[in-house]
Amino acid sequence: MSQSTFNAAALSQLPPGALPATYVETDPTACGLAKTAHLCGILGILGTGIYFIVKRKESGRFALDQMKEAFNFHVVVFAVAVALSIVGTVVATMLGRLPPGTPPSHQRQRR
Repeated sequence: MSQSTFNAAALSQLPPGALPATYVETDPTACGLAKTAHLCGILGILGTGIYFIVKRKESGRFALDQMKEAFNFHVVVFAVAVALSIVGTVVATMLGRLPPGTPPSHQRQRR
């Protein structure tokens, strides 16, 4: 059997030439639109979503890509927040059903 080695750098680094030479944006307007898209994240999923809808027609390729990145990030954050809220509600409901005065399991005396 051959033993394969795990190369973590291959997961995070693109091979040379994978991106076009024009991927790095030098246009200040496009960079400003991209920065604003990320700053709209202060308002959460609505801020980035509304900004994307309003500015998508007048944006270049770089700014549009960054708007999508900001929106996708906030979609994930929103989904995690919803999932944690559901888990927290279930746990709180289960703990709320314990009879009053019941000590936690590590404090109960064993007979």
